[in-house]
Amino acid sequence: MTAAALVLLERDPERAARVIHRAVVHLPLSMAVYAPDGGYPEGPSYWGYGTTFNVLLIEMLENGLGTDFGLSEQEGFSKTGLYIQEMQGPTGLFFNYADGAEAGHAPSVLYWFSERFGTPVTSAWIAATRRRWKGEGGAGHRANGREGGSRFGLELLWLPPVFPEDEKHVQELPLDWQDRGVVPVAVFRSRWNDPEAWFVGLKAGSPSHNHGHMDAGSFVLEANGVRWAVDLGADSYHRIESLGLSLWDRQQNSDRWRVFRPNNFSRNTLTIDGALQRVEGQARLTHFVLDPASPWAEADLTPVYAPQVTQAMRRLTFRERRGLVVADHLQGLRPGACVEWGMMTRATVTSEGSDLLLSQNGRRLRLMASGTPGRWEVREADPPPAPHDSPNPGVRRVCYVARAPASGILAIEVQLTAG
Repeated sequence: MTAAALVLLERDPERAARVIHRAVVHLPLSMAVYAPDGGYPEGPSYWGYGTTFNVLLIEMLENGLGTDFGLSEQEGFSKTGLYIQEMQGPTGLFFNYADGAEAGHAPSVLYWFSERFGTPVTSAWIAATRRRWKGEGGAGHRANGREGGSRFGLELLWLPPVFPEDEKHVQELPLDWQDRGVVPVAVFRSRWNDPEAWFVGLKAGSPSHNHGHMDAGSFVLEANGVRWAVDLGADSYHRIESLGLSLWDRQQNSDRWRVFRPNNFSRNTLTIDGALQRVEGQARLTHFVLDPASPWAEADLTPVYAPQVTQAMRRLTFRERRGLVVADHLQGLRPGACVEWGMMTRATVTSEGSDLLLSQNGRRLRLMASGTPGRWEVREADPPPAPHDSPNPGVRRVCYVARAPASGILAIEVQLTAG
């Protein structure tokens, strides 16, 4: 609408001015989600969609009227070029919480942020851009139609004149990063520009947010070139709606939560007594500790599990940057309540004593559980639970299942190590 108004500004200045004024006045309401750290509550996939149009509007205003009326100065907006890079793991897959896809290519608009705000661009991102322009984008590029197609040609406007050829001259981003916005997330990694590096992402937030899922406390994990803990992302909007299900109703008893992928039964988080997370709950990141050797983050999940608990804390420790410890501490449980620690994976799963051994692409990951006594279970995610659910070929859920003692206090610690 703003583009049309600028085109017609000389022909009908009064009407065009009203349209532009509405955009300039109201856009800061939606741009508030970038505060304070540049994160995007709808996840990386929708970042590429919404942020690209946001940048195009700013560019049109500046080129047509000589000013963006302060839009680019909105809190957090100058930092959001860091967010999209921090959300991409060493394998090239994204931390795809909410209605996001794990596969996708580097959004072109990042180079605008690099030119405008000096946002560093990693050599892995530059290499992906080179491959795309050589026609080597592969499945990841084709999988994300939102920011591909016509819009990636905008790189011609924003690419630097010369790409640095030597990786030593490409400025790296922080190994550990958090977003303290309305959907808090934290990520850790062992190294940049290494496809074998370890990468961990943790999400807080609420199912009630736009495109939200019941994934508070969920995590992803990559190590040695494999994504071990996976997020299935969104189901097909059109297919679910065509079946008569109300996909966009986010009330507690909505059809949305009858779909496997949006609910917590398909997420790398906890389930208590087979119940859904609470839609109105808002999980917070209470700690984000930048220990050089073993950084960690902690999320208060109590609001999404109340009243089943009086407290639910999840701590992820990136132990020596080559192993992950997921520690859950719950209080106020009903004695005998069934608590499931769950993780979705594409790996083959075998038992080795009391441990689980995951195997994928010639690599192995060991899961060791301690704390409240329980048992490991492996459940295939395909076929899915209901006829309206999409198939999940090759995906299974590993669960550590424990019962709350009489005290109502339960602790589960799962260590994930290579080999």
